[in-house]
Amino acid sequence: MKRVFAVLLIVAAASGLRLSRLGNRPVHHDEANQAVRCGALLEDGTYTYDPVDHHGPSLYYLTLPLALLRDGRCLAETDAVTFRLLPALLGVGLVILPLLMGDVFGRRAMLLSALLGATSPALVYYSRFYIQETLLVFFAVAFLCCLWRAIRTHRLSWAVGAGIGLGMMHATKETFIVVVGAMAGAALIVAVWGGHSPRRISLRWWRRCSAAIVIPAVIVSTLLYSSFLNNPTGVLDAVRAYGRQAWRGTSAVDHGRPWYEYLRILLWWQSGRGPVWSEVLIVLLALVGGLKLLAGNGKGEMRLWGRFFALYTVLLVVVLSAIPYKTPWNMLIFLQAFTIRAGVGGASVLNALSRRGLVWIGVVLIAAGVGDLGRQAWRASFVMEADPANPYAYSQTSRDFVGLVKRVEGIAETHPAGKAMRIDVITDPTDAWPLPWYLRAFTRVGYFSPDHVPPQIDLPVIVTAPPLTSELERYVGEQYVTELYELRPGTFLLLAVRQDLWAEYLGRRNKRGVEPGEPIGEALMEPR
Repeated sequence: MKRVFAVLLIVAAASGLRLSRLGNRPVHHDEANQAVRCGALLEDGTYTYDPVDHHGPSLYYLTLPLALLRDGRCLAETDAVTFRLLPALLGVGLVILPLLMGDVFGRRAMLLSALLGATSPALVYYSRFYIQETLLVFFAVAFLCCLWRAIRTHRLSWAVGAGIGLGMMHATKETFIVVVGAMAGAALIVAVWGGHSPRRISLRWWRRCSAAIVIPAVIVSTLLYSSFLNNPTGVLDAVRAYGRQAWRGTSAVDHGRPWYEYLRILLWWQSGRGPVWSEVLIVLLALVGGLKLLAGNGKGEMRLWGRFFALYTVLLVVVLSAIPYKTPWNMLIFLQAFTIRAGVGGASVLNALSRRGLVWIGVVLIAAGVGDLGRQAWRASFVMEADPANPYAYSQTSRDFVGLVKRVEGIAETHPAGKAMRIDVITDPTDAWPLPWYLRAFTRVGYFSPDHVPPQIDLPVIVTAPPLTSELERYVGEQYVTELYELRPGTFLLLAVRQDLWAEYLGRRNKRGVEPGEPIGEALMEPR
């Protein structure tokens, strides 16, 4: 009963950190891209896998029921909460899943693992992020948990569950191959290593188990990549995508980082005089837990499984650290595995101290460390969620950008056409996002390259990125009032409003007063 109560408390903490105020952070450009693609599926029921610039389809199809329940079939009626709800719920699920391996790692250890996973700043922050990473981690852990239960109980139903998890992993993100490669490498090392032999399992059962895993995995992956058989070439595209992703990972033109970048974020990260961020408690306990698992814990398949998991985690860290292309959410797959190993390490430390009558020291230290993790998780997700001094707010959309959106919405209220007002976004595609998300309710938005300025000379609103091309400079001329907004650190957008429309907007705003959160125009640039 005490254990059930502890699980409920941990789940409540995990839910509070992941589900509260999901819309408080400006939408990241990657989130916006995913949401708009899901919007096409929501409104038209169509989806085609794109192997060039997007990941797998599972994120969109799993979001669809939630979006239909909350908002119907209109993308313009959705909000950030609609899309972030899926990863948030799966983030809570990630806290619970390791309990399925309590008989191999220890139930007390898995309770501690759940507590560490519930309060990890990185796991919390990216559970509130509409990208594929939390889904990939969830399905990887689900696969391992179901595989272990299948081996432990000889029930094919668990093998089928493992197969579904494997298929969903493949249908989520191309880094699936890194995760499966680490699993295969760990299994091979354990097989060569030898040691205590597991109990004999018939070859016939292994064949049935393998079939129960592979067949559901292939069916799930095929259905999703082929858009439920409406686009059969999507299955081939899913295979071709690995060549491009391999090139992208090794070239790392835009996201190249040193090999130690992930460990630097987890151990000690500070920007200027900003706060220190560290998940060192998880890392240190994971080291202890890894050593214990490698040394051997239990007998038969339990001992082999422990070694397998320890080696699997090591291989993940090595491979992902060696790949030059790095974004902080890529470390989630091994960070979550760290929490499982850390649970084992923490339980080992408490057991060792208990034999000396000093268990209270370990309890106090671990409790203090968990409290600090929770404090950092709160700061990361609710206080500094869009601050460059937050290591998890990677290339995050600035709050200043939200002011641009509010300004455009205010101008539209003045314009006779309202949300049908013409808006031209003239910039490189990488600087346009997340505008397509924020302007989703506007029906006449055009997106153009800076080298192809549209021919109209009386557009109400133009959004572009400085520096202006000579053609665009002449185009804007003295007809527009301009404001500069920060899109994300180091990147700015210029909002140009036709002077007559601007004057009418100011007049109306002065009559009704300034709404809370509305830009007040003090940084307004003079007409060009």
